[in-house]
Amino acid sequence: MTMSVPTDGKPKSPTDKLSWHNDLNYLNFYQIPSSLPVLKEYAEAFGLSSGCDIDIFFDEIKNAKELLDVGAGYGRAVQRLFSLGFSGKIHCVERSSVYCQQLALDFGDKIFIHQDDILNFYPLQQFDVALSLWSGICDFQPHRQQAYLQHLFQLLRGNGILYLDTALWNVQPYNVEYLSQQYYRIKINELEISGYIPSPEEIMTYAKVAGFSDVSHQYYHTDTHYKRLLYRLRK
Repeated sequence: MTMSVPTDGKPKSPTDKLSWHNDLNYLNFYQIPSSLPVLKEYAEAFGLSSGCDIDIFFDEIKNAKELLDVGAGYGRAVQRLFSLGFSGKIHCVERSSVYCQQLALDFGDKIFIHQDDILNFYPLQQFDVALSLWSGICDFQPHRQQAYLQHLFQLLRGNGILYLDTALWNVQPYNVEYLSQQYYRIKINELEISGYIPSPEEIMTYAKVAGFSDVSHQYYHTDTHYKRLLYRLRK
């Protein structure tokens, strides 16, 4: 895979950056079977396949009874949690049937799989910990990112913690077609995915409105030396 960037680094038209939404990402990327090996290749290239992001905070969550992995994908985070000895219940909410089938194949009844859009996910229980890793929030337009954090707040028990990860909002992500005003697009053959990278100030605003009482963030480097942001939000 190679990086292709227009010389001006801008969207192809003034409205181009506004013409996508989460449903299109679902249809044009996650629900297409060929995206699964691509996502695994991306995890290797980004240096995230080992679960190095989870290593940063595992000591704080290792005794959690109920954990929610939001946008679990092919199970990158789940695999790392098990390899570190996590013994609580792992719930995976994943919209794509392609990825749910892979999760079931790889982990069977060791996890609870919920095939659902996170914004429409209303389980009976709440969770001690929620993980929104590998830029999951970026799949949503800015006006939906607030709703995303607000919904995750409601899914947490009192004093629950959300760990949320993004790329840097002012640095072009790996293999993107363009980055303009925090909007980006990745296109590989028939696959296409767009996103918006929130800044720390935007995350702080979302978190405050949602009701989180304690919010912090830290920079970290992946195994392949990509610099990323990890947020910790306590209810």
